[in-house]
Amino acid sequence: MTPMLHRFPVRAAPRRGPALLHPECPIEQSVWSADEAVQSGLMQEIWRREAFVADGVLLVADPKSLRVLARCEAALRRPVQALRERHGDSVVVEAPAVRYAHGAPVLEPWMTVLASGPACLLELVQTDLCGVMPR
Repeated sequence: MTPMLHRFPVRAAPRRGPALLHPECPIEQSVWSADEAVQSGLMQEIWRREAFVADGVLLVADPKSLRVLARCEAALRRPVQALRERHGDSVVVEAPAVRYAHGAPVLEPWMTVLASGPACLLELVQTDLCGVMPR
């Protein structure tokens, strides 16, 4: 089998809007209602094309609530306020919560340092960077 180099066309313009994946939204706020008609309306919100979606906000419909996911707490304000205005006082807005990635491994940062200088100072530089004397 002969390896082949594939060339893909370059985009003429960058993609519009943020590329959003769930891990990119570390904070969320749940909105729900005890009124079945209002709860049904909340579940339909995911189909609306709102301006705040470009701000990095996702709407996720769960069986019990509509979850507003965002990159920061400030980004939650506009969509939650819009939901309150649209659905009135029967909407319950819970406090913002941090979204944790359960089971994600905690890794140590890895960094490579390239330093140049006189060889006579090598041990001092290694001691400063590593905290121990090299053998």
